[in-house]
Amino acid sequence: MADAGTLYCPTVATWEQLAYGAHPGYLDRLITDGILTPDGAEEIMARPTYGQPFPKHPAEECRIRFEYAMRTLPIFHEANVKLVAGSDIARVMPTPARALLRELQLFAKAGVPNSAVIESATSRAAEKVGKQAATGTVAVGSVADAVLLDADPVADISHLIDQRHVRAVVSSGHIVHR
Repeated sequence: MADAGTLYCPTVATWEQLAYGAHPGYLDRLITDGILTPDGAEEIMARPTYGQPFPKHPAEECRIRFEYAMRTLPIFHEANVKLVAGSDIARVMPTPARALLRELQLFAKAGVPNSAVIESATSRAAEKVGKQAATGTVAVGSVADAVLLDADPVADISHLIDQRHVRAVVSSGHIVHR
């Protein structure tokens, strides 16, 4: 995969949600990990699909896929396979953005270095969608998507997850959250 330049997007947050989404305690784990708030958990439990099996993917099969991805992520990283962060669904997440943050958190929990975790969601994701030429610079006149933090996520990935560290969000060159 590394020699071929393959981009690997394991969607571990998706498999985690499908495997554990209906288990008691899973939402508590997401609260503890800073992905959900207690109010967010209540909203998710009120969804009509909460606790329902996902069609075509039994929970046990998803648990095996999740555990496999968590075991192999550091192996792929060490082999120089290009990791890409992404999640197909936000079934047990408040938003797709929080599902992506969970994906990053899981990459780090699996043992992928934080700098590679961030790269998986930035330059590697841009490469996956064919936008790599437009990434990597902050300059007057550039159109940017960015999250501005008051802490270093390379030192601790939780700085990216914890909303208290977010100072601004820029989307398409415009501040959308301050």
